[in-house]
Amino acid sequence: HNAGTQSFITIAEDTDPSGASPVGSFVVTGWKRILLLIDTTSAAATATSFDLVPWFQPAAGGSLWYEQGTQRVSVPDTDATGGQYRVVPFDLDGSAGKFYPAVRNLLAAARTGLGFIALGVQ
Repeated sequence: HNAGTQSFITIAEDTDPSGASPVGSFVVTGWKRILLLIDTTSAAATATSFDLVPWFQPAAGGSLWYEQGTQRVSVPDTDATGGQYRVVPFDLDGSAGKFYPAVRNLLAAARTGLGFIALGVQ
């Protein structure tokens, strides 16, 4: 697992990755599973539901990003009223490269993005 102090990196809704290292992307080389720790607070309130669309950039692929539409995750509202923090696991294959979780369908209205911390767990 990853040690040390972690801080949330915000990814704005409907922002696709571009270039070699867009804000919110991170190296997943060697990991087979990651946990995304998510802070849903934006625009002074907490998001209810959202979709995460994973993108992958192979280490040998330059700055090209590939959308993994088959691993899209729809995250429902929390059971706790106004739940701020969520965790979403992603299974990987241990390939060398980078990962980027694009945010789609972020509700409620006026939410603007989500904060992420990525932890490699195996």
